[in-house]
Amino acid sequence: MFKCGLEIHQRLAGRKLFCYCEFDGKQSKEDFVLTRKLASVTGETGEVDAAVAFESAKQKTFHYSACLKNSCLVEADEEPPLAVSQDALNAVLVLSHALNARVLDEVYFMRKLITDGSNTTGFQRTALIAVNGFIETSKGKVGIQSIALEEDSAGIIEKTEKESSFRLDRLGVPLIEIATAPEIRDGEHAKETAELIGKLLRDSGLVQRGLGTIRQDLNVSTGGERVELKGVQDLDLLPKIIDEEVSRQKKEGVKKGGETRMIEEVKSKYMRPLPGSARMYPETDVLPLVMNSELLEKNKTKIVSSQEKISLLLAQGVSKQLAEKLASSKEYALFEYLIDSKADAQTIAATILETLVSLRREKIEVEKISSQQLFDLFSLYATKKIVKTALIEVLKDLPSGKTPEEVIKEKNLRKFLPGEVRKLITLYPDKKKAFGEIMRTHRLNVDPVEVQELLRE
Repeated sequence: MFKCGLEIHQRLAGRKLFCYCEFDGKQSKEDFVLTRKLASVTGETGEVDAAVAFESAKQKTFHYSACLKNSCLVEADEEPPLAVSQDALNAVLVLSHALNARVLDEVYFMRKLITDGSNTTGFQRTALIAVNGFIETSKGKVGIQSIALEEDSAGIIEKTEKESSFRLDRLGVPLIEIATAPEIRDGEHAKETAELIGKLLRDSGLVQRGLGTIRQDLNVSTGGERVELKGVQDLDLLPKIIDEEVSRQKKEGVKKGGETRMIEEVKSKYMRPLPGSARMYPETDVLPLVMNSELLEKNKTKIVSSQEKISLLLAQGVSKQLAEKLASSKEYALFEYLIDSKADAQTIAATILETLVSLRREKIEVEKISSQQLFDLFSLYATKKIVKTALIEVLKDLPSGKTPEEVIKEKNLRKFLPGEVRKLITLYPDKKKAFGEIMRTHRLNVDPVEVQELLRE
């Protein structure tokens, strides 16, 4: 009997799960290298897991490159984990609600033993957050068996028979793991289910975006032992991958206890035995989390679809091009915050989607600009203390930590009052040339529409 389920792993936005480092996806300079060997230990059942023993038997040496910008002693396993990221927990609670899942009363972190070198500790911290959810598809409901919060692994650099090298910048980034019930009917249904869950994650605005931030694993059985297929990247290939695996299992069978296999194009290659319950044991360095009614109620936020966001943005005056871009951007939440500054929506959208990107290309450290600085700047613009052309000049100096008011004063960027503009106009007897001359010399201090209106007086 054919059975198939999906496991979707998606990086969440914000700081790492157990420290205050952040991962921006960029390759940073190497500050130090750690070298480790990892040994297998027993799980809470008192047994050594078959997958753990398989990897430990290779006796490999592992090297870890680290950058102090996005790694600390927690990733090096030289310091206990800090408090769990509340933002990551809140994100999983919001998504659990959207997936109709029941959140557990208490959450306990466990150590999932991993000795393939992808974690300096020899285990991955993971916590079951919610169970028994579902998602609607064209072929009926697909159950969501479990939703977990866990930490991402280190990024592989190079692998040989005796050694492997990793980077620590990705290690510890929070992940949500969504596991469906084995209710997927065929390859096309698997593709649809993955697309629906992926769209929900993107629409939430709570996840990281870009290549490598999401991955799908498949669980496939043709009536015997289960096979976990890791490394599914292209959703369009899901139907073909499932068909190939079903044919392979019917032809070759499955090793006793199940298998973990790696996808290479559409075929699979044996990696190790399938992990079992002996792989887990309690995490003693992280306190249990109580999911009280106040916390759950706070995170019952409705996730707005991209199309709903686009309609709202268009109604607020954002152009169609920017609305479509912003609706699927992680900056949508920032836009929602900044719109309360009373500045016009089009200017806010263009600034966060285009101007800040342009400044980043000029090596301006725009990531250091706080949302409060942006809010204050747009408030000044909304109250006509500054003109639109001067916004970019203020933005260039905000990474220094100065307030917008300080930058405006230092760079003499305040908007001229109507009386001051009238005085400027009197300096140009030829009214036809006055507009061009004034804009050429005072474009950072005057509003072109206002100048034209005063010239017509």
